[in-house]
Amino acid sequence: MEVRNYSCLIELLGESNVALPSSSSGILIDSRLGILLTHGTVLFEHLLHNNDNHRQLLKNQSVNLEKFNLRAKVSFEKFDKDNQKKRSTSHIQLFNCNQGSSVTPRDNHSAQVLQIFVCPEFVNGLNDVAPKHSDWSFNYIDDTSEKDQLIIDLLPTFVLLRIDNWRNEVENDLKISPIKLVREGLEVYSVATPFANLSPGVFLNSISRGIICKATGKHKSVLLTDARCVPGTEGGPLFDKQGRLIGLIASSLCWKGGEFTGLAIACSIQSLLRSLPLYRAITNIIREEDVEFSHDQQTFLVEKLSKSVVYVKCGALSGSGVVIEPQMGLIATCRHVVAQSAYNPTKVKLSDDCDWFETDVIFSTNSSSPYDFALLKVKHFVDLPLLPSVQVENNPFEGEELFMIGHALLEDKAKYSPIVSTGCLAKLVCQDSLPVMIQSTTVILPGASGGALFGKNGHLVGLIVSNSKDTENNVNYPQVNLSIPFVTLWPYIEAYKETKDMQHLELLNTANNLLKELWSLQSKG
Repeated sequence: MEVRNYSCLIELLGESNVALPSSSSGILIDSRLGILLTHGTVLFEHLLHNNDNHRQLLKNQSVNLEKFNLRAKVSFEKFDKDNQKKRSTSHIQLFNCNQGSSVTPRDNHSAQVLQIFVCPEFVNGLNDVAPKHSDWSFNYIDDTSEKDQLIIDLLPTFVLLRIDNWRNEVENDLKISPIKLVREGLEVYSVATPFANLSPGVFLNSISRGIICKATGKHKSVLLTDARCVPGTEGGPLFDKQGRLIGLIASSLCWKGGEFTGLAIACSIQSLLRSLPLYRAITNIIREEDVEFSHDQQTFLVEKLSKSVVYVKCGALSGSGVVIEPQMGLIATCRHVVAQSAYNPTKVKLSDDCDWFETDVIFSTNSSSPYDFALLKVKHFVDLPLLPSVQVENNPFEGEELFMIGHALLEDKAKYSPIVSTGCLAKLVCQDSLPVMIQSTTVILPGASGGALFGKNGHLVGLIVSNSKDTENNVNYPQVNLSIPFVTLWPYIEAYKETKDMQHLELLNTANNLLKELWSLQSKG
């Protein structure tokens, strides 16, 4: 199937049928009746100047659609008829290119807004991820409080539309993914229009690939993804690699504690359908595909590796750690994560339904050491046999695909299970042929320090240290980050495991000045 048949651009119209500045992506969810679904972002400009409708929305009431007669322009991508006939139904070829066009050709339609609604499951899930009084922000327009509040109010809001005089030219083969298959690490595709109506001839139905970084909330109502999403992609669909619909983008840009997250928030399609009074009719059109449960190889690997990455708490500080030796209860983390261990207990949690384990910080590098590394040992010797033994990657290489796994971003109970992102090993810095620093394009956020970079083969590649920040302009770059290669740490750890002699670990404090310059980012090469 060609999933771009269903994706579209939606522009809300004002007086004289002139498009308002706010617009969004969307999806055709009922090709028989021409029913569209998009995110509330498309209403931003309208609600900003209609306070009565905004107040009704806050009360979760239906907006007075008859009074305002909201209409929209809908643009689909026009495909070459001959090219359409040649399309493959294989899941490997979900997207087919138009040939010979300088801009993306479009089919334009008019549409009527049928319903504006709030998704209750998504609201509850968002409260788990970003409590109302937390330090999250979703504002990419300006910093006025009025617009800030409207953006927050619109976050769980979605819009149903119907195309006028619809003639069905799309084969009705849209399927939704069973919720049991939506898991961290699942490969997903966003099909949406960056910057919406700014330049659809260039951006209409652009494709971005990523993974589900976190599926949380009741019925996995809230999905975090590292697929590229920018303003205008709200309302755009997320598909799995079989072309099954997973969810709709609700927020393309998110900040936590003033730091850009690099992740987008989506609402699961199942939660959305349950919010609709038309649910019964629509689910006769788009059905959850009846498939037997089977582990996707990638999600199975992520689930297995995630068990090795623990939540670390030390006084007011928290971060992540990697269980590197389950039988000895040894956990690698960063020095700065346990910096308050001299006067605070250090404990770890394997998951939200697991008890805390008290640990000793048996080694921590000096502040003068370029390697931000510490080694924890579970107290009273607790064997952790259910955790997989790790295998270190001896030959990391540039361009290698990576998973990041760390306890970042989330709050309350959600923080006790890690999030995942994917990227590649962007730069491997070596000194005397020894890898000493890894730069990756995975999304690294506060809390992920001490977490792990894994290769697609499941081997342990790096110990996450930090992302990058421009302190002068107060801008962070989550996809420009630094990690310590485990192949460099491992000989010292192995020697300690065999001899219990701490002197082997102390050698990590004897790095030369060139290495210190590298890790302080002072090296000019």
